[in-house]
Amino acid sequence: MEDGTAYMNENIIMTLKISLEYIAQVKSKQINEAKRRRLLYLNKKDEKSNSVFDTINNTKTVILVDDGAATGATLIAATRWIKNKNFHPRRIILATPIAPKDIVSSLKKESDHVVVILSPSNSVFRSVGQYYQEFNPVTDEDVIKIMKRRNFYDAE
Repeated sequence: MEDGTAYMNENIIMTLKISLEYIAQVKSKQINEAKRRRLLYLNKKDEKSNSVFDTINNTKTVILVDDGAATGATLIAATRWIKNKNFHPRRIILATPIAPKDIVSSLKKESDHVVVILSPSNSVFRSVGQYYQEFNPVTDEDVIKIMKRRNFYDAE
């Protein structure tokens, strides 16, 4: 997340022998990318713009959705970000169509409820994309179109 909130899978880091220097480089790039996307998606020019995120505070329920949770890192980082920001939703629900069984267990530790349509064993699961006929990346333009339709995009 843009404030540095992250989820690091220590087992993967150790198994692949990923250096702390490499992690710091990637983390810095990801923080900058998160900031770029927030400003672009909210059509804001300054760093202090948070209008959509401000609506999370004191919300009854926050539902975080991912197209698939291969490692759960995205959903876990987003959940921790909400908690670190001291937003106070009554519940945090994580929803994804596909996640391996061990990842579902990790997600349950981070949230109040997890909804998963298909949870294959780890031996069957190779990637989220294997469960989709088409698994194309979502572009910035796609996100902005969706946000405009939902009136979350501030047109200037």
